[in-house]
Amino acid sequence: MKFFLYLPLFFAFICVEMTAEEYVGVDFVEEKAVRYEGAVSVYVSYPSPGYGEWMNPGCGFMTTHGVRFNKIDFFLGASVGVDLQIPWFPVPALVAGIQPKYYFVDRSKTEFFVLVEGGYIIDGYGSDAGYVMPGIGVGFKLKRNQRIDLSLDVRTVIGDYVSADRPVVAYPHLAVGYRF
Repeated sequence: MKFFLYLPLFFAFICVEMTAEEYVGVDFVEEKAVRYEGAVSVYVSYPSPGYGEWMNPGCGFMTTHGVRFNKIDFFLGASVGVDLQIPWFPVPALVAGIQPKYYFVDRSKTEFFVLVEGGYIIDGYGSDAGYVMPGIGVGFKLKRNQRIDLSLDVRTVIGDYVSADRPVVAYPHLAVGYRF
């Protein structure tokens, strides 16, 4: 299960290495080099097909907090959230992970990003598993350091969380968030 925490850290290392060389000698006077960044988001999800009638669409809430490195357009944070199943919300699942995110910044009204989150999910029935969640998205500027984010992520849960017969399940997420 530790693999799911190491994969995002490996992604983070690669992003930092690739972009650090681009900014050697560049002077960034307008922004702090490192600053706090937080986000809250809501999402809807639907499991990949083949899991029977008991697998319904879901929704959830996620909050992420961490550090943004402005000179290399990179973010590293921790996320915590709650997954619920529609329409009957049986027992919520708790989700926690590490989230590196790389921004393709043009410093204007929009900001594109890629992310690879890895972590752990557990529900009230005692089922647990690791997960990896790659995603892409775009942020629309509201005010300085505030954005509305839209993202498409795919949480791939690996373990007996869903079924012993099918140990891997993918949940595409469509998320809307507020970043500050």
